[in-house]
Amino acid sequence: MRRLCSAIVLGLCCAPAVPRENKTDLHGDPLPAGVATRLGTIRLRHAGPSNVIAWSPDGKLLAAADAAGPTQLWDLSTGKLLRQFGQGRSVSRVKLVFSPDGKLLAVGAADIKLHEIATGQERQQISPTQDVKALVFSPDGRYLVAGLNKGGMQVFEVATGMRGSQVGDPLGDVQALAISPDGATLAAAAADTAVALWAKPPWRELARSAAPLRLEPAEVEIFWKTLAQPDGRRAHQAIWALTGASAQSVPFLRDKLKPADAVTAKKVEQYLRDLDNDNFGVREKATRELELLGDQVETTLRAALADNSSLEARRRLGEILEHLEDPPPERLRLLRALEVLEHADSDDARQALAALAKGGTGHWLTDSARRARANAPRQNPALTGIKAE
Repeated sequence: MRRLCSAIVLGLCCAPAVPRENKTDLHGDPLPAGVATRLGTIRLRHAGPSNVIAWSPDGKLLAAADAAGPTQLWDLSTGKLLRQFGQGRSVSRVKLVFSPDGKLLAVGAADIKLHEIATGQERQQISPTQDVKALVFSPDGRYLVAGLNKGGMQVFEVATGMRGSQVGDPLGDVQALAISPDGATLAAAAADTAVALWAKPPWRELARSAAPLRLEPAEVEIFWKTLAQPDGRRAHQAIWALTGASAQSVPFLRDKLKPADAVTAKKVEQYLRDLDNDNFGVREKATRELELLGDQVETTLRAALADNSSLEARRRLGEILEHLEDPPPERLRLLRALEVLEHADSDDARQALAALAKGGTGHWLTDSARRARANAPRQNPALTGIKAE
C-alpha cells in the first residue's frame, strides 16, 4: 500500500503541467491571473486624467488627451484603443481637432502635429510662435487656424506647414475658435471676454494664385508608389503634390481606382446570423467567411456590432474588425488616393469620386468615396510646387 501511494505521488509530481488557460472578459480583454470574471470593462479608459476630447466627423472615433500622457484614439463601436501617439507635453492643456474629412487629427500644444488616422503616423509638424490655446480647420481642410496663448491667431497651410501673418492681436489670449457652417465667418473668443468675428476668414491670404504644379508621368508614378509606404511624412508630401498637379494625377488615378464589386447581401446576413448559432462549427465557419470578406463588408460589420445584443456575436465581430485596424499597403494607398481626389478641384476628380461612390454597398472603398465626395470643395487655390525626389 505504501509503494502504491508513493507511485501515485511520484506520478503526480512528474506529470506534465497543464497550461493555464488565458481567461478573458465578455469583451475579449484578458483577465489578471486568478480572476474568474470582470464586471464592467477596461475599455475607453485613458492613460491619465483627460482634459480634452474630440469626436471624429463620422462619429466612429473618439480622441482623448492630457498634458502628461499620450493622445489616445478609441473605436466607439468596440470601445477598444486603436492608437496612441505623443508622450506628454510641457503645457497645461492640449488641443485636439479632426480635419473635416476625418483623415487627420491635429494635436496642438507647444507645437502642432498632424497625425494620420489610418496609421497613427505623424504627417506634418507645424511650429507656431506661441503655445496653442485653440485649433480649428478651414472647411476644406487645407488650412489650420491656431489661437495663441499671448494673443492673436496664426494660420497654417496643411500641405506645407507654411505660416501666414498673425491676426487678431488686440484680442489677447485666444481661448476658443469656431467657423460658421457655411465657412464664411470665423469666430474667436478671448480671455478678456471679447468675441470677434471675421467675415473674411484669415486663411484667404494663403490662397495663392500661383500656376498649378505640373508633374511628369514618371513623377506621378513615384508619388503613386509613395502613397503605399508607411512613412507618414513622405505620404503627406505625395498627397499634396498629386493634388497640386491634378491635371496629370487625376486621369492617372481614375485609371488605377475602380468601383468595388458588390457583395451578396443575403450571404452576409446569413453569416451574421450564424455568429450566434448554437452549433460551434457553424459559428466558426461564419467567422472564417466574414474574415475572408474583410474590408469589403467592414461598414456592415460595424453596424452589426453596434446593433447586436449577443455577447458571442459581439466578441466575434470585434475580433474580425480588430484585424482591419491596420490597413495593408494597397488599402492605405487607395485611401490616400481618395484624399487626392477629394482635394483636387476639378470636374474629372468629382466624376471619379462619383463613379467610385456607386460601387458595392458596404465596401469600405465605396463608403470612403461617398464621404470624400461629400467633403470635396468647390473652390481650391493652386498649391506651391512639390517635386518628386
